[in-house]
Amino acid sequence: MEVELEEFLNLAQALDDVLLEDETGQQVAEDLRELQRMTQAVILKGKDTARSFRQAADTLDELWKNAKKVHAFGTSISIAGGLLTTVGGVATMMSAGAATPLLMLGMGAGLAGGGTNVLTSFIEASMNSKKIKERKKTGWRLKIA
Repeated sequence: MEVELEEFLNLAQALDDVLLEDETGQQVAEDLRELQRMTQAVILKGKDTARSFRQAADTLDELWKNAKKVHAFGTSISIAGGLLTTVGGVATMMSAGAATPLLMLGMGAGLAGGGTNVLTSFIEASMNSKKIKERKKTGWRLKIA
């Protein structure tokens, strides 16, 4: 599409040279130059918009990767907490309460892992929403002056 637009601009320049010979031609040539200017402005705005969308997509991809890493960490902590809770519960019963700290540690780890996952999901959703709203606000409308 960019090649077609460049061909159009070159054709417009050639027409401009031919039309400068009489008064009506001069007006048409001025209109043609204005059309060229507006076309070039649209091309530049389109390129800027595309670049902006690519940057937003890269940011969202990076956010997604980081969120998945944190989510995996939170899940691992939750699993470890579940295992510690189970082992701590059995050990507490067998030791008449002496292993209660192990039980509490397991419960705490499970809660911490779950909390990490919930918080990560909330932050990811909020950042995604913020980026999408920014693009809707600034990038989806081209205004040529």
